[in-house]
Amino acid sequence: MLLLPLTQVPNTEYQYQVVGSSTVQRLRSGVEPDPEHSFTFLAFGDMGDAVHTAAKSPGAADTLLRLEQEVDAEQNPASLILHIGDISYANGDPEIWDSFMDGIQPVASRVPYMVAIGNHEYGYRKGSGAMVDPSGAAGPYQPSWGNFGADSRGECGVMTARRFHMPQHPEQDAVHQPALNTPIAADAGAGSSAVAGVDASGRLRAMAPFWYSFDHGSVHFTVISTENDLTPGSRQYAWLQEDLAAVDRCATPWLVVLLHRPLYVVYPHKSNREVGAHLRASIEDLLQQHRVDLTVSGHVHSYYRTCPVYDEKCIFGYDEDAEDGGDYFFHGSRGSSSSSSSSSKPAASGLANDAGSSSSSSSS
Repeated sequence: MLLLPLTQVPNTEYQYQVVGSSTVQRLRSGVEPDPEHSFTFLAFGDMGDAVHTAAKSPGAADTLLRLEQEVDAEQNPASLILHIGDISYANGDPEIWDSFMDGIQPVASRVPYMVAIGNHEYGYRKGSGAMVDPSGAAGPYQPSWGNFGADSRGECGVMTARRFHMPQHPEQDAVHQPALNTPIAADAGAGSSAVAGVDASGRLRAMAPFWYSFDHGSVHFTVISTENDLTPGSRQYAWLQEDLAAVDRCATPWLVVLLHRPLYVVYPHKSNREVGAHLRASIEDLLQQHRVDLTVSGHVHSYYRTCPVYDEKCIFGYDEDAEDGGDYFFHGSRGSSSSSSSSSKPAASGLANDAGSSSSSSSS
């Protein structure tokens, strides 16, 4: 179900009833930009379905319960939920997707439930290009240095794109979902995102749910896809550059970037560390240039957070003219089994703060 007026009237409670149901639901829409507005949001990744994928996601049922408790809290209830990739682990099975959607219904029916794309939504090995891939890519993104594979078992983002209608820039179409037969530029290489398109003001279109942004109170959230090309020169990079440059820090003083794979990995996961290094090479300078306050990731099935960091070094203190780094926060085990955190190799430059499995709330 898609309620278009919700994008036009912020911070408004709607009552609605699904055909065939006797239950009247209440949903509060997002909050308009306000530099003085404080709020609670919940951020996590890698949850899975509590019914069909319980063996892989033993914590999913508990997470669903905690989400309801946070949304129902008498003081500072959560007004926004951010699920940063690896959503249902359905592997193309619509029954698992339906079960997952039923599981989040008690909270997603009441507050905005925003998603990012993870490898288990998108990763595939081959296909018929843009005829299948809703991100507009001519083929799967599989750089030689990455551990990108067929993790979605052929979903290639289609099931997520059709279930979660994420917002576009206000000046763009109210709903812009790329058609499955969107044409690709003739010179587009595999994994590139060369779908042409700008909005009425000449800005590059977002490609939700792969990359898009939205404002909520005092925060501008920018969502990007680590499963698509993010290197300078790619369409996603160009869009990210425009989006960050256009943020009005007087209206939304906080700038948060959401991406599934982390830029920094403190555990001895060689492949994930290598991917993180390449992601940093692509976008860390851009995030630094625009003074991003926080990034939130999943993928690594554990909890850890960092000091303010730039170029693999902690930067303490704040100075208007200094090259301050951003904080990196990871919560990638809100359902799926935790990764091993044992390591004989310490994190570089004292990077990790509170590394380990988390049993605390993911509100922030």
